[in-house]
Amino acid sequence: MALVIGLERGETVFIGKGETEIKVTITDIMGPTRFKIFVETPSMDYRYEISGDYTVSVGTKIVIGCGTGGTARKARVLIQAPRHIEIERGKWRDKQKENGNEKA
Repeated sequence: MALVIGLERGETVFIGKGETEIKVTITDIMGPTRFKIFVETPSMDYRYEISGDYTVSVGTKIVIGCGTGGTARKARVLIQAPRHIEIERGKWRDKQKENGNEKA
């Protein structure tokens, strides 16, 4: 299933939990359909440039691509992952921790 999230430079999204968690951070936005990401996995870290023509596999059945409707300040990040894999915005996770939610 695909999800499109609008993220600005420096914002993060977490895919999965625990030992299989993947952290994706927007490092640069070069236009409405081009941006760079930094991907942190349990075993390696990667840097990719994503465009309307280029997607990347960042885990088992997890693909990152470019959604439509991006701007010069906000990337539209397309995330394809199985339904059972949790996807969380970094801002949401930080807010849960501030509120004392131990799950975050």
